[in-house]
This record gives sequence, structure tokens and C-alpha cells, in this order.
Amino acid sequence: MTTIYDKFLDSEKPIFNNEYVLDFNYLPDNILHRDSEQEEIAASIAPLAKDRSGSNILIYGPPGIGKTTCIKYLFSKIPEFSSKIMPVYVNCWSTPSKHSVYSAIAKKLGILFFGGKGSDYLLKNIIKKVENDKSIVLAFDEFDKVQDMSFLYPLFEALESRSSIIMITNNKNVILRLEDRIRSRLSLQHLKFSAYTENQILEILKERAKYSFVPGVVRPEVLITISEITSEKGDIRVGLSLMRESGRIAEKKNSDYIGLEHMEEAIKKMENLKIRSSLSNLKEEEKKVVETIKKNEGMITGNLFQKYTDSGGTLSERSFRRYLSQLDKRGFIKLEQTGTGFRGRSNKAFLKD
Repeated sequence: MTTIYDKFLDSEKPIFNNEYVLDFNYLPDNILHRDSEQEEIAASIAPLAKDRSGSNILIYGPPGIGKTTCIKYLFSKIPEFSSKIMPVYVNCWSTPSKHSVYSAIAKKLGILFFGGKGSDYLLKNIIKKVENDKSIVLAFDEFDKVQDMSFLYPLFEALESRSSIIMITNNKNVILRLEDRIRSRLSLQHLKFSAYTENQILEILKERAKYSFVPGVVRPEVLITISEITSEKGDIRVGLSLMRESGRIAEKKNSDYIGLEHMEEAIKKMENLKIRSSLSNLKEEEKKVVETIKKNEGMITGNLFQKYTDSGGTLSERSFRRYLSQLDKRGFIKLEQTGTGFRGRSNKAFLKD
């Protein structure tokens, strides 16, 4: 007996090889463009393997740039490195209270307890577990969501000689909410994660596409365009979502490739991916392209590129044409075909009203 769902599972032209690779929680075998950050974090943890205290770090930077992924990756490698270190990751978004933080740590350490046990009981057993076993590295993700940060002091005071504490946040000013005595004892190192460049984003998305999709199904211009949108939004998760939704749309249409038409339909479906419509939000090179068009409206794109170059523009002709295409799709300019030009089909460029 067939159902309404069957046609969505039995595509004659498969698109996905492993869709989970595009999930936010997927942990890659290789994290691109975060080598120096990973080394600094690893250096803070490594001394624990020699029964020395580790360093404490505040990791900060905008969302969607690999902070959590790096921590989870490094934690996954600890068992291969040393059996003396117990890694514990806690997401403070779901554990904002002192008691819920202690409960999360206790569960990760395999401490059995029943409901109704207070924070003091949990802390006592956490300390006992660490003292009996080894050393511990604690990562508190989204640390700014913690309501009562005083939980840190007794925890660190008891485990100082055999622990490393990592706090992850979008805003480094969160430490101003810590009591002076806690800040003083922690002696936090600061590690900033900067946003990825557009080229780095493109390489990351290409790497994910290699494992998530059937080889050759993603058109190169799709990845380039998604990387541009992702760079504009500043969050790699935008690119992953857009890739996955574009793939699903192509699969639903029984297409044997993922093209710009599938991506554009995905953008319309995903409200959080609407492209900004203000000229003030354009990148500097995009503004320069628009300014060139403003001064030379109706000019064919080949001549327009020459005007752009003469005015100090640094884009290659290929990149310049790509920018024109994207500005057209996003409603800033209008490209009109003129027929046949020197290299085949040519376009004239106009500002959009």
C-alpha cells in the first residue's frame, strides 16, 4: 500500500549522500580555518594529562563561526590523548540555573542521583568523582545564559589544581557579571574567534558538499552564491541550511542537479534568509560596482568592467560579472540582454528604481 510520503523517499535521481553532514550538530573530521584557535585551546587543556592545572579561557565571537564545533571536536580527541582527563560540555541555554548546571555535570560524569537532591549534594559528589578519578575540563557554552554565576567559585576552588574551565559566549563583556573574587581566581585568558572570510566560507561549504551530496550534483555557481549570502549573514549555519533546503527542493522536483533555481526557491521558503534590501548594507566592492553603474547606466557589461577597473576597482572580470548577477537577483540593479556581443550574449546594466 502506497502513502502520500512514498514519492518523497524514492527519488529516481538521488541528491543526498549523507544529509546529516549539513546538520548544525555534525562534527567534521577536519575543521577548516581554525588551526590556531584549536592549538590555543588544546594548550590550555594538555597540562592536565601530567597532573598539572590547566588554563581557563573565555572564548568569544559572533554566532555561527565554529566556537562550539571546535570545542566538541577537541573534546572528542581527548580520550585518544589521555585517559586522565574527563571532558564535560554543558550548554547553559538549557541549564541556566546553578542547580541545573551541577545536575548536567553530574550526569556527564556518570553520577547517579534521584530528584530532590540539592546543589550542595551534587557539588560534593562532583568533587569526589574528580578527586577519585582524574582531572576535568569543563566547557560552559552560551555562558551568558547562566542566571547565577556564583556556581563557579566553589567548583573552581575545589578543583583548581586539576581542572580547566572554558567559557563560550558571543559577548566577552559577560565576565563583567562575574564577582571580582571569581574573576581574580580564574585568571581568564581571552580567545577571540573572528568571522570567516568569504573564501573561507566557500571552502567550508565545498567540504561539506563533498560528503553530503552525490558527487557532481551541486552546480559551482550555487556554492559560490550561497557562500556570498552566508558571508553577508556572518553565520555558517545559514549556508548549511540553505544547502540542505536547496537539495531537498531539487530532490522533490526529481532533478539530477542542484541549480540556482532550487536555491532561489529555498531562499523564499526560509524567512530568516531574506537578503537585506538596503544599499548601506552592501559590501564595499558591491557599492563600487553599483556606483559604476550609476555613472554609466545602460552600458554593456564588458565596457562597464573597464570603467570599473579605471576607477580603481580590484575585482577580476569573472568576479565582476558574478557581482552583477547577484546584485540583479537581489533587486539592486537590472540586467537587460542586448543580443550578441563580442563574447556571445551581452547585457546592459541599469539601477533598479
